[in-house]
Amino acid sequence: MDAAWIRLLHSGDLDEARRSAATEPELVAVVDAAAPLYGGPEPPPRDWTDPAARAQVDFARAVLHLVSLGLRPAPSPPGDTAWSRAAAALVAFASGRPVTAPVELSADDPALRVTQMALRTLAALSAGDPRDATLHARRASRAAYAEGLRGLEYLAYWCLARTRREGQNLYAATRILGALARAAPSPWWPLIDWELVLAGAGPPAADRALTEPAATWLDAVADAEGDALRRLRARSLPAGFARERDLLCEGMDGVSELADRGRVAGALYERAEQLGVTPATWALTPGAPPRLRWCVGADAAADRRLFDEGERVQALAACLAEAGEGGAPRDDLFRAVYGFDFDAALHDGLFRVLLHRTRGALEGVAEVERDAERLRLRVDAPVELPEPRSLPPFGDRLLRTIAATPGMSAKELAERVGDKMRTVQRTLRTLVETGTCRAEKRGRQTLYTVEDTTFSEPTHFGGGARGG
Repeated sequence: MDAAWIRLLHSGDLDEARRSAATEPELVAVVDAAAPLYGGPEPPPRDWTDPAARAQVDFARAVLHLVSLGLRPAPSPPGDTAWSRAAAALVAFASGRPVTAPVELSADDPALRVTQMALRTLAALSAGDPRDATLHARRASRAAYAEGLRGLEYLAYWCLARTRREGQNLYAATRILGALARAAPSPWWPLIDWELVLAGAGPPAADRALTEPAATWLDAVADAEGDALRRLRARSLPAGFARERDLLCEGMDGVSELADRGRVAGALYERAEQLGVTPATWALTPGAPPRLRWCVGADAAADRRLFDEGERVQALAACLAEAGEGGAPRDDLFRAVYGFDFDAALHDGLFRVLLHRTRGALEGVAEVERDAERLRLRVDAPVELPEPRSLPPFGDRLLRTIAATPGMSAKELAERVGDKMRTVQRTLRTLVETGTCRAEKRGRQTLYTVEDTTFSEPTHFGGGARGG
């Protein structure tokens, strides 16, 4: 099949693609099969005699299955062409199965090359490598833009946003998704909106009402006791997305592994800030094992403590809560709170001060007991404690500050975010090294601005076509 015609098909200019294929009825039918991706009508079913045409139709259907979060059925590509394999890879990702990436990129078909770059992104995500995924996604988005492949741009930018979210660069993810939400045709909205909510944004970022199931999740966050949570649990989703839904819903009752649920915690950030708590909190009751759960599922009758205390006090209490009635060794607790090993000659006084402050803040509801070099938390009344490890990453918070006020120094940023200069400088070095922000010398000062293609490239969408 002519690569120039395929380029027209994936550029989103379906009228031009139809004109180009006017003498070949099956190619016109392929364009009609792709039309629902751009808000067009659903074509009647038909048999496909040309394997290349069938592969293009299967790819379009695979994208529709992905962007609709499973509302449109997944195809079963029978062939072994590059486009058939691409369709199968998209279906595999949606279903939570491993994605096989192409070994080599197409040299003569720009649309296929961009698609293969996106598949490399999804393969890296499936393998748990967001850094490699980001590299491939940035290449895919740049190539799609350069080639004028609007339809594939949506896919490439969604891949890029997802890698940013899974890499905990939430500000970048919401910037990309906000541009997509305002520009992509309506069939793409369920996928984009779901990603937007998990990254911690909502209707203002999309500049419109959100579609399902993202809208239902926001309702559940606003009222965890209402019907929205039940409806969200009951919704049918492809396995890859159902897992994220389950992580959100299970956290209302009890979060078993905070690290596993960190990928979806962004959906709680705004609500947690409104409530003045951390996204996940520890629910402690005398005689019962500790429970870690999302803040919107917390017991209103429990005594809230430590949410206004410093990060070290919060961290020590959270580690003690996690350890349960068996407690934890002092050295392990110190390492978890401070990030380096305990040296009695250097740190005994420091730890005693922290322990004294924590005990004072918990007075009346809990007691920190010490047996030799082991500590445990004994609870005397129902209490809710913060879990600071569920907060947005510090680098993400710093990025938001830089973007809001470009050209600030490390000292000014430390004052603005209320943290130590050393911590801010260390985080800034990482952001500069990863290309997320830029450091510029002005006289004796180093000033910082957001400098990343993920913040600027999506802006060319403008107020683009939204579809109907």
